[in-house]
Amino acid sequence: MCGQVRWDAAGFAGSLIVYILHLDRLATHVMILDDHWKYIRNRFDIDELYDLNSDPDEMQNISDVPEHQNLIAQMLQQIAEMVRRTDPGPYEWVL
Repeated sequence: MCGQVRWDAAGFAGSLIVYILHLDRLATHVMILDDHWKYIRNRFDIDELYDLNSDPDEMQNISDVPEHQNLIAQMLQQIAEMVRRTDPGPYEWVL
C-alpha cells in the first residue's frame, strides 16, 4: 500500500508535501519535500537527505553532513507536527 498526505504548509517556508509508505500495515518511512530538499525518515534503516538541485537522481545521501543537521532538525519537527495533527497511530515512532 502507498498513500500520500498533503499538509497545509502555512507558516513554513516553501511548499511541503509528505509521502507516507506502508509495509505490512506498519509505517516504515516518512518523506518530506521542502523547497529543493528531500528528507526520508526511515524506521529500520538510516535516514536520507538529498539536495534535488544538485542531485536530482538522489544518488548521494547527505544526511550525515554536519552542515545539514539544522535543516534535518527542522524537517523532523515538521514531520512530527504533521503526525501529531493527524493522529500518530502507526507513525508514533517518528515523534
